[in-house]
Amino acid sequence: MARALDCGAWGVIFPRVESVELLQKAISWTKFPPAGVRGYGLLVHQVEYEKKALPEVIEHCNNNTMVVLQIETKRAFAMREELLSVPGIDAVMVGPADLSVSLGVPGEFESTVLIDTVEAIRESCEKHGVSPGIQTRSIKSAKFWKERGMRFLGCSSDLSMMYERASEIAAALQ
Repeated sequence: MARALDCGAWGVIFPRVESVELLQKAISWTKFPPAGVRGYGLLVHQVEYEKKALPEVIEHCNNNTMVVLQIETKRAFAMREELLSVPGIDAVMVGPADLSVSLGVPGEFESTVLIDTVEAIRESCEKHGVSPGIQTRSIKSAKFWKERGMRFLGCSSDLSMMYERASEIAAALQ
């Protein structure tokens, strides 16, 4: 994690979290002391080549490094109140594929079991002041969840988008 942040990442997604203690430790790795235990390894490009005092850089990074918790299992769902109580979480990204498998409805993204579970996660996020989000596979699904209050949306993936466009081009050339 330190390497990714030191190379310029401004956020971290923690997948499959099912432990409050591990989540607390992981969040501490994203923040400089006194808020965490991150070691200082930044370079000038990370502060836009501006001359900044160390305390200014630390404050800026601590305030602007995004921490995203993924809720992807039945166990994490059951623990959501405890997990969302950990300070330092900016957003939740529901992983619907893994969550659907864990809930016994693999790949059934329109299942009421999955939808009700995701709605409960969203409600818990709002209660704890955390932005609720979900990864989706289509524009239709992204719109569905946006209309239900999700504010941190993923739609498709880089490889899926390239494949879809390549398929369109190949079909047009046949």
